[in-house]
Amino acid sequence: MKKRGKQFIFILIAIGILLGTSNISVMAKSSDSVSNPKHYCTRKHDDSDTTKWSYIYFGNYPQTEVTGEALTDAIINASYDSDDNAWVGDTKYHRIKKKDANHKSYFGSKTYRYFKWEPIKWRVLKSEGDTLFVISDKALDCREYNDKYKKVTWRTCTLRKWLNNTFYETAFLKKEQSAIVAKKVDNLNNQSYNTKGGKDTSDKIYLLSIAEVVSEEYGFCGTYSTSSVSRRMATTDFAHAMGAGANGSKFEENCIWWLRSPGRLSNCAASIDYYGYTYRTGYSVDFKAAGVVPVVHIKKSSPNWSKKPQDVVIKKEDEKAHEIRVNESKTLETLSVDSKIRRNYQKKEN
Repeated sequence: MKKRGKQFIFILIAIGILLGTSNISVMAKSSDSVSNPKHYCTRKHDDSDTTKWSYIYFGNYPQTEVTGEALTDAIINASYDSDDNAWVGDTKYHRIKKKDANHKSYFGSKTYRYFKWEPIKWRVLKSEGDTLFVISDKALDCREYNDKYKKVTWRTCTLRKWLNNTFYETAFLKKEQSAIVAKKVDNLNNQSYNTKGGKDTSDKIYLLSIAEVVSEEYGFCGTYSTSSVSRRMATTDFAHAMGAGANGSKFEENCIWWLRSPGRLSNCAASIDYYGYTYRTGYSVDFKAAGVVPVVHIKKSSPNWSKKPQDVVIKKEDEKAHEIRVNESKTLETLSVDSKIRRNYQKKEN
């Protein structure tokens, strides 16, 4: 009996050691899963000014175009909803017409073009505490900074509204939205021209500023004027079809992409050009061919991001649950508005 008791105690100790080792391994994996960027700043225009990035996947968006033999009758003839999305088997597709494009020069002559929904790849700008600050690895869409040519700031522009509403609801399921941390965003003046940046904002999704794209801490070249690889941004097939101008010569399909900072005038917004130069003068706010490259802060402890794209592929059952919650939220919002109207009416009657 004593011998069996000792054997049992030994087994318990062994199990404890194994579990402890396993936990240490998990903790090590968690802490080593992402790292801050390492920039090799030569400040030269010879493509040597590069960055070693860490990447994650989070959310889904239409990206790769489906063409040739891959574009089957099942995809073409699928039952597309009012947003032009359809499921074919376990894969979600999005289609667009030429009139849907923001800038129509790159669309071509097809009636529809079809795109596969895929996990969004993000570059890690900073890993700190329980938060990952990330930027999309490519321009995901094409939009004007503001839909009308007039004086605006980041706080008042239509692109900010689109990012924090339409894009936020489209790219992220409810469970993924819970991983996003809203941040206070500093909207500084344009330091070169002293154009007013406007009031600070609180945003779930936003764009980088002039100051941030010259931050070596975030992986960028420290000078505005260097044509740096660290600031060059390619487009997804979808963003290009929507109008994001891609330079097909020396700069390998890179695009112009918006910053949130004002340009030389209040009806212009700063941007990054094809070759990675920080264009502080900016383009007119209604310029239609610039790419949208969002940034977001994500809870590091959330299970809804991964270093593997297959872990975050959108699933039909997840989307249905998301749609139910969105509809419930809209219903509650409508009831709340109706209740306010009734209260106001009753006050007038009394």
